[in-house]
Order: sequence, then C-alpha cells, then structure tokens
Amino acid sequence: MNSFEERIREMSDEEMINILTRSQEYQPEFVELIKKALNERNVFYEPEEQTDQTPTLGSGQTEEEIINQVYDFTANLLFEQKYGKQSAISELVDNGIDAEVAEVIVENLLSSRDKRAKNNMIYGALWCIGGSIATAADLGYIFWGAIVFGAVQFFRGLSSHS
Repeated sequence: MNSFEERIREMSDEEMINILTRSQEYQPEFVELIKKALNERNVFYEPEEQTDQTPTLGSGQTEEEIINQVYDFTANLLFEQKYGKQSAISELVDNGIDAEVAEVIVENLLSSRDKRAKNNMIYGALWCIGGSIATAADLGYIFWGAIVFGAVQFFRGLSSHS
C-alpha cells in the first residue's frame, strides 16, 4: 500500500478527481485511498451520476474527446435511432449544445454520409461495368466477383443516399 500512498501524494487534485470520475476502471482500494487523500487536502468531490448516454463536458476529458463524444452521440441519434435533422438538433440543444453548433454537427454528419454514399455508388458502378466489359470481351474468364461486388456496393450506396 505504501507505493499507492506515495504515488497519490505526488498527484495533483485534478489528477485524483479524474481518477474518481472513472472509478470503475480502478481497484476499489485505490479509489478509497484517492478519496481519503482528497478529504485530507480539504478538496470536496461529489461524483455525478450519469443516467443516459448524453455526453457530459468536463470530467478531465480533452477537447477532442468531448467533440468525438458529441459527434458519436449525434451519429447515434441520426443513424441508429433514426432521428430527423430537426429532432437531432433539438436533442443536442436540450443537452446543452448551442443551436448553431448543433446544426453544424448534424450537417457535417449528414454531408459525410452523403459523400460516402455517392462514392459507393460511383465505385460500385465502375466495378460492375468493368466486370461486365471484361466478361463481354471474352478474355476467357467470367468476372462474376467484380460484377456482384460492384452491384452490392452500388446498391449499398444508393440505399444510404438521402
């Protein structure tokens, strides 16, 4: 235990609070030592209860982690839960995101999906047509793989294109 206590003494208050926000990742004994050390330093910490998957700001996360979390949350709303554009924006605003920022996030995700869908359609068509031409050229092979792969990729892009 001495090595734990020595390491804790070297930690800043912020480092200890970050550990407590992710206490499920650590041994219970270590978490208790952290709480005790904060108490001895007269640092008050009350853990926040998270009841849903809504991103929470702060808790020792970097700005990039927070942005990724917001984008993941929004992508889940749009593509998994099938929220419409305005519903997703409203949900983000209800969870503390500025309305203009929420609109940009939703637009970015929808635009990215559309670009990916168009690329799938283009490359799928190229594979399918190329396989068909190579088969028709009677090179001695039938290019079913290219034809089927291209068709599947094309229709996957078509189905996800809005």
